[in-house]
Amino acid sequence: MGEQNVPPAAIKPDRRTDRREMTSVTAGNSTPATAAVTALVTDLARRLASEGLPEHAADLRSTHPTAPDAPAAPSAALPALRHLPKALRIARTDDATGLAQALTSARWTQTNTYVRNPPNERFLRGYAHCTLLGPATALPVAIDPAGLVTLGVLLLGPHLHYPPHWHPADEVYLPLTTARWSTDQSPYKAREPGTILHHTPTQSHAIHTDAVPLLALYLWRGDLHTPARLITPPH
Repeated sequence: MGEQNVPPAAIKPDRRTDRREMTSVTAGNSTPATAAVTALVTDLARRLASEGLPEHAADLRSTHPTAPDAPAAPSAALPALRHLPKALRIARTDDATGLAQALTSARWTQTNTYVRNPPNERFLRGYAHCTLLGPATALPVAIDPAGLVTLGVLLLGPHLHYPPHWHPADEVYLPLTTARWSTDQSPYKAREPGTILHHTPTQSHAIHTDAVPLLALYLWRGDLHTPARLITPPH
């Protein structure tokens, strides 16, 4: 199965949802940031269930976001973070305040394989990601004791190319700002905020930003520990 494109829509509660589903995601030891992650998880699970990804939704509903025993170390001073305030201002989401609250405790980082072998020098100046929910080893805002998923945020600066890459994890993206996306080396196509993008394990995909930064939620299932790898073009 390739990329699934679902018509844009903001994440919002479905009032027809069974009340048992509405309360199935619960927080353990809670902080304001953990509570914000729990709300994001609940809304995203509803959205995925309604748009043809019930297994992803079920895994999210099985999580119990719990605050870490100690705060994560501060983020490194990554150059890409200069784009975060604008990205949050223009992000299309019903709960921008909740997302901003969750990010107050986020530890932004870069994938080690990219740092060791970046596609170009400019890429690392415009790329960062953080984990909102996941295993403790990922230094998330909230720990998922079940270890079923990783939920994070990708930030890319304007006019940046994230080259084709792949990973063993199944992945769903929910872009909150506009960018151009490619799957399996297909032509790049603009995707509006709120469009669900599904990448199956090992499926190549790439992103190109234009005048605005990209802010996107991502959900990993399956192999959560093997990092993404760039697809090296032939020389």
